[in-house]
Amino acid sequence: MAAMEIKPREIAFSVAIVFVMVALGFLLGSKISDHIAETNEEFTTATQITDDQQFQYALDTDFGNVIAYGNLVAEQPVSADDLDGEYAQLTKITEQYTMHTRVVTSTDGKGHTYTRTEVYWTWDEVDRKEESTETFTFMGVSFPADKFSVTAHQQGDTIYDSKLVRHYYEVVDANIVGSICTQIKDHTIADSNRFYADAEPQAVIDLAVRQGNIAIFLFWVLWIVLTGGAVYGFCLLENRWLD
Repeated sequence: MAAMEIKPREIAFSVAIVFVMVALGFLLGSKISDHIAETNEEFTTATQITDDQQFQYALDTDFGNVIAYGNLVAEQPVSADDLDGEYAQLTKITEQYTMHTRVVTSTDGKGHTYTRTEVYWTWDEVDRKEESTETFTFMGVSFPADKFSVTAHQQGDTIYDSKLVRHYYEVVDANIVGSICTQIKDHTIADSNRFYADAEPQAVIDLAVRQGNIAIFLFWVLWIVLTGGAVYGFCLLENRWLD
């Protein structure tokens, strides 16, 4: 392979590309930073509530932006015959061991190309059944279940119904403690509040700030890679128009 020849004018044009990309990066980065700062402000300025009576007072007075920490309890817990315990949400996921085929191409040492059909097996989801409580109590107050978004986790071992069929459960515990960052308005909380399990209000704030910093860092890493790729791609071209 011939070495890539970089002409003086290509170097000058590459420097110009870098300046333009850096300027665009600062423009986009500032907009991203402003959006993250605005989001973080919702957390850093929120009133922290850790007492049930304070939470009830906040509801009564439409207190506004709060981070509330307390118990989330399913009022109609659900269960399964082959799983111990009761849960706020229970999803039975059934998988089947399924045969698939794919065409594989290979080349030998003499450059001859061959194709063959390869058989492989995977566990594929074939059914998903979900049961859930209709309401939760949070800090002693009843709310519809869809007011909370709680991360599920697998509970128990995978159960084999046969050699080719198995199932397992993903659940949300019936009684968990944690925080929500929410807007209290019209004597209720906002819809679809993320529930931060086992996290006190300050931990929620720290997490939001940390995630914002990571997002900014990842943007600049991606932008630097994109800038380097643009310069490299430009230098790969013949660019006779610069002569």
